[in-house]
Amino acid sequence: MLKASEIVLMEKVDYLDQTTELHLKNQRSDFLGEVKDLRSVGKERHVLFVQEVKKVRVDVNSKIQELHEQMNKEILSVQHDYPSLHQKVDIICDAVTKFAKMSDEAVERAEGDIYKTSFISLDYS
Repeated sequence: MLKASEIVLMEKVDYLDQTTELHLKNQRSDFLGEVKDLRSVGKERHVLFVQEVKKVRVDVNSKIQELHEQMNKEILSVQHDYPSLHQKVDIICDAVTKFAKMSDEAVERAEGDIYKTSFISLDYS
């Protein structure tokens, strides 16, 4: 009896092992199928992402080129306008310098007149 129950128990264990092994094989194949599906989706998305990056790169490069051209135009404009602007600034500086000299001379004359009138006022006392 003990031997018979041991044999039955061993058969059940073997059956359970076989069932578990089949179940694990099925899960493995299902898992591998999902991994393959996800891998293909990942590859497709990677290709789309790379295409978008290339489009953005082309757009950015074209915008950089446009900005570079605009900067070159502005630089040429500034270089063209610099001499006349420099000449105008020189004229303004000369005018301000002359005005300052005339102002200093006027102040000196006014101080001299005040000094002379102070002597005159002393004579009246």
